[in-house]
Amino acid sequence: MSLGAPFSALLLLATAPAAAWEARVEANGLRMAAVAGEASVEGRSVPATLELRCTPGERGMLEWRMAIQGASTLDFDFDRFEGPGAPAAEERLATLSLAGGLLRPRIPPVSMAGWYDGDDRFLLAFVAPATAGGEGALLADSIGPRSEALLWTVAQAPGASVRLQAHFPLAGAAPAVRGTMAGCGPAPPVDDALRDAWRGRNPHSIDWFAQRAVAWRLLGLLGERHGAVLARMAAAEPIGTDGETVYVLAPARDSPRDGTAILLRGDGVEVVLVDAGAVERLVAGDSAIPLPDAVRAFVAQRSAPAGR
Repeated sequence: MSLGAPFSALLLLATAPAAAWEARVEANGLRMAAVAGEASVEGRSVPATLELRCTPGERGMLEWRMAIQGASTLDFDFDRFEGPGAPAAEERLATLSLAGGLLRPRIPPVSMAGWYDGDDRFLLAFVAPATAGGEGALLADSIGPRSEALLWTVAQAPGASVRLQAHFPLAGAAPAVRGTMAGCGPAPPVDDALRDAWRGRNPHSIDWFAQRAVAWRLLGLLGERHGAVLARMAAAEPIGTDGETVYVLAPARDSPRDGTAILLRGDGVEVVLVDAGAVERLVAGDSAIPLPDAVRAFVAQRSAPAGR
């Protein structure tokens, strides 16, 4: 993800009188949630926007981003944070904390990237791999129905007394944050207990596709194709297992030569699509999951030349 990319239109929320969380999903799979707040330095306040961004997948990123409007009116040296070679790029000068709620994690200081984005706006962000279980994921997972505010404080330099202090409301944030985090943060392991609980069950009756162990992996693999693949699973058969592999087969209702298979094994996930006999395997990482005999037979039945 390019940190120089234009900030979303949700920045306009920073001028709105009511601070309501808004969330959306881009066509490329990028998930975003944002809210308006304010940032201040030594008593001078300006509008600010907080945005959580999740791009699922092995190469995806989880990002907390803050935009300060009217940056030039604050007595703060933003230049120290600008660009990849900025003096503050490797300095852990930012702290983030939650006010209210049941969970208030102790998150150590983090380093940030910064850049100017026109219209006297400066952006600060800290970024982590989408599948990491670090500070960004912990912060998001700790936001609940009773959380009141997110506080983001940035020291101008190590040991400096000058601090940028930002405040963002969290009332009503939990659903937006939870939806945005779908596919980011570590996915639960698929262990013996899960395999035993799933085996033989109708995946729709247990919301299998929405369970975090499944949804996180599928979102990371499929991105913008996620919805289309789930639509193909309408006639999904009971969940099967073969050793450490879990699989679900879904024949197409209107074509004997179409079908879909989803497989999970360890940290891996794979989707096999068969359309008019043509087979496409979507694999996370470099290694395909060995196909169980039942999956091989399902694919072979649909990919064999017509008439056989």
